[in-house]
Amino acid sequence: MKSAAIVAVLVLAAASCSDGSESPAEPSPASSSSTIVGPISTTSTTTTTITVAPTPTAAPPTGVTALDLCAGTVHRPGAVIADERLTEISGIAFSRSDPTVLWAHNDSGGTARLYATTDDGSTLDAVAVDAIAVDWEDMAAIDGTLFVADVGDNFGIRPTVRIVEIDEATRITASFTFTYPSGRPDAEALIVEPTGSTATIITKDLTGGRSRIYEVDLTSDADVIEAIDVGEMPLDGFVTAADLSADGAVIAVRTTDAVWLADRAPGQSVAEALLQAPCPAPSVGEIQGEAIALHPDGRGYTTISEGLNPTRNDFRLP
Repeated sequence: MKSAAIVAVLVLAAASCSDGSESPAEPSPASSSSTIVGPISTTSTTTTTITVAPTPTAAPPTGVTALDLCAGTVHRPGAVIADERLTEISGIAFSRSDPTVLWAHNDSGGTARLYATTDDGSTLDAVAVDAIAVDWEDMAAIDGTLFVADVGDNFGIRPTVRIVEIDEATRITASFTFTYPSGRPDAEALIVEPTGSTATIITKDLTGGRSRIYEVDLTSDADVIEAIDVGEMPLDGFVTAADLSADGAVIAVRTTDAVWLADRAPGQSVAEALLQAPCPAPSVGEIQGEAIALHPDGRGYTTISEGLNPTRNDFRLP
């Protein structure tokens, strides 16, 4: 992929932030999936309605199971991430348009920017996104579309949170603002169905309790969607990221010090699969592990820590 070809721009309604505030103000609720705008410049505020692309589908089955990965992957230390702007990597996802590209973004406090990195640790492109990044925590990819979870809320002060959508190839964008049925939980993990119909959010319980699983209907035309509380995940530890394989059959969940994988049966929702006990997968100690992405071919996964020049840790089946 050439750097000039990697362009993604997201337009969101944004509220002004107080310079004296410790945390950015919550932007005004943006429109849901019915608000889809066409290509624009990073400085323009004009939008153009365009035709929505066909509904994406899952990739062909790979036949690789969670148990296969838990039992057989081998750690292959990768390159060091060279870009010194990537100091707090919180979300990563392999491009479905070009599987050699690993997209990444920083945690809260960073600018709204996506970085396209390669397996040698270099950055192909850094794409400015026309949005307020309150607390970007995770990202997912389906077909040529990226989803960023702006759902972090360490202090429990955000009345609404959101998932933003960026189409790698055509720059179609959308925003899904949602709220929880009760409370204002912190969350750092996002999974999106291969069809783009449903997002699954896994909370990070800062009190030491178990994480809860929520579903968000990405087909809803509501201005503010109410997430559905599905239940408690049978996993201890702070959940910091998650991902779904391209074929939709394997789920990866990482905590600050471990990686867990679960199989998803045909016809089963992601949330239902997460209610099952996962298997422990190989991992290495990272300073602050907050990112995981399954490889597009289903035969491995990658983890990266926060911090300056972190190592890309790849785990692959022989």
